[in-house]
Amino acid sequence: MQSYIIKTTKFIRKMKISYSNKNNLTVVLHNSLINSNYSLKIDEIRLIYIALTKVDSRKSNMGTIEIYADEFADMFNLSPKNIWRNMQNSLVSIREKTLKIKSLNSESEEKSIKWFSICNYHRSSSGGHRIELKFSDSISPYLFEL
Repeated sequence: MQSYIIKTTKFIRKMKISYSNKNNLTVVLHNSLINSNYSLKIDEIRLIYIALTKVDSRKSNMGTIEIYADEFADMFNLSPKNIWRNMQNSLVSIREKTLKIKSLNSESEEKSIKWFSICNYHRSSSGGHRIELKFSDSISPYLFEL
């Protein structure tokens, strides 16, 4: 059973994601990002959250992140049947969307930014399909060095 717990501090919120027979994973987001205006479908949110579990929010942008189709299915207890197609469709959709967020420097300034700067697909004949992602430099201040 999955549970979502949001812990609030002055500047950041942490979302702890717990899964049966999985390690506890924590996703850390700046409050401005949590309060920003974006609309994502469930698989798009899952892709972003699984990517966030692979980074250390206390460090700078960590570069390219790899997410394997079987890892995605396992983490969210999904059938592996259509996972690769769903991951690709979700990534295409995320790339087309922007999120509106208040600037860290000025409450009156709003930015429109993209989630990712790199999105690559790697299909393997051995079944190890994966995607490579890199969070955009524009979103980095809301995810890293918090």
